[in-house]
Amino acid sequence: MTTSDWTILVAVLAGVALGPVLSLAVEQATPHRPDGDAAPIKRSGCRGSRAWRAVGLSIVLAGLEGWAAQRFGRTWSLPPIAVFLAGLITLAWCDGEYYRLPTRILRPTTVVSGALLLVAAGVTSEWSRLGVAAACGAVAFAVFFVMNLVNPKGIAFGDVRLAGMIGLVVGWHGVTRALDAFVIASIAGALVAIVLLATRRVRLDSPLPYGVFLATGAVLALLW
Repeated sequence: MTTSDWTILVAVLAGVALGPVLSLAVEQATPHRPDGDAAPIKRSGCRGSRAWRAVGLSIVLAGLEGWAAQRFGRTWSLPPIAVFLAGLITLAWCDGEYYRLPTRILRPTTVVSGALLLVAAGVTSEWSRLGVAAACGAVAFAVFFVMNLVNPKGIAFGDVRLAGMIGLVVGWHGVTRALDAFVIASIAGALVAIVLLATRRVRLDSPLPYGVFLATGAVLALLW
């Protein structure tokens, strides 16, 4: 096996191993420990659901971590992306299952990813690239902050924090990719909302887990 093959294999195995751990993090952070965000909507809680969540997270993370390893190889960009993807998918699962983006998962993901980007910039001397990433994160946070002020029921403050994290990490790979992430998220959210409204699965005032769409946009912008 080549060095690249080993990198991909390790990334896949790490994703598989993280699934049960992050499944537990979802359950502990979301339904029982409110942290100031909107009240959770618990949709399932049986042991079977926990087992399926762990399996689902393992499969998704294994695929995405392996994809990231294949995409970026053994570069200094890989560690922050690996951490980012693990936290991002966990947050998306929280939002999809409980309609929440808990800060106890979002904050450490942002801090660790940001710290690893700082290390990457220091090792590679790409300080301007870090500056662009920080600017993208700040702009994304500011834009979503205004959207939250205008429509707090449509864009919760958890979405504001998540947008800042996505802008930071995806912005490390360029302004265009950061913009792509949010454009894809907007299109995906709009299409799903239209389909659900057309099939009468939701009403105009029904909540949608926008964090899931933000995560989808970030993944595709990073890895596609």
